[in-house]
Amino acid sequence: MTDISRLLVVSDMDGTALIASKGVPEQNIEAVRRFTEKGGHFTFASGRSLQTLRMGAKPFAVNAPLIALNGSLIASPDGETILLDHPMPPSALEMADGVRAHFEGTDGVYAVGRETYYIISQSRESVELCKRMAMMPPVHSPLADIPEPLHKVAVFARVPEKTPKIRDWLRERYGEEYDIVISGERLVEIMERGVDKASGMREVGRMLGTDVIAAIGDNGNDVPMLRAADFSAVPGDAQPEARAAADRVLGRPCMDGALAELLNLLEKGEWGQ
Repeated sequence: MTDISRLLVVSDMDGTALIASKGVPEQNIEAVRRFTEKGGHFTFASGRSLQTLRMGAKPFAVNAPLIALNGSLIASPDGETILLDHPMPPSALEMADGVRAHFEGTDGVYAVGRETYYIISQSRESVELCKRMAMMPPVHSPLADIPEPLHKVAVFARVPEKTPKIRDWLRERYGEEYDIVISGERLVEIMERGVDKASGMREVGRMLGTDVIAAIGDNGNDVPMLRAADFSAVPGDAQPEARAAADRVLGRPCMDGALAELLNLLEKGEWGQ
């Protein structure tokens, strides 16, 4: 049986540990508290900015470094101290401007810094979606005036049916240089190649010196860490791409305590069975 003190659990946030529009399952909060009290290490890996990740993680007993912006930023468990910062290179501004020009007036395009979502191409629906996901109003700014390096570029589809088409268009034009993934029903993200939740997860494992890493997630941007973990699971309502990458599909959906189900399995040593 794995020594729980040598175990790191990395969880996606949205759609895995909670759903912002519905709340946080109490059984997930309690399971994380119990797991960390027994000596296990727990954290989140999210596409969210550090500020919104801090807010979402507050109910949980996080005791390992937080992984924000799909692995490009790692911070202390309370989110107050930056431990690793890997922004996109300056050349990403040219890519972001090309994306902005193509989707101008149809779908929302955001350039995302360490803390802030900057609107560089607006649609009304995407602004409302960004507010819900980022848990704060986005900032209107011309691309040239953004005061910080970019960590990713996000495209919010006007309707869910467009999301795969947006991903395919972006991959055709920028896929050789960047990783492009669907990370929500109406969200496609562009990230530096090789910088993802898996790279962030491995870095945190090295920081802590853990022997085993378990991961749980529900969407396309979780696939790298699901594949890289020693053991991975997805909620029962996870997206097909994530389900195919995981070792186990759990019996519970997110809001019924899928994260709690995984932690219970790990505590009992039943995860390898």
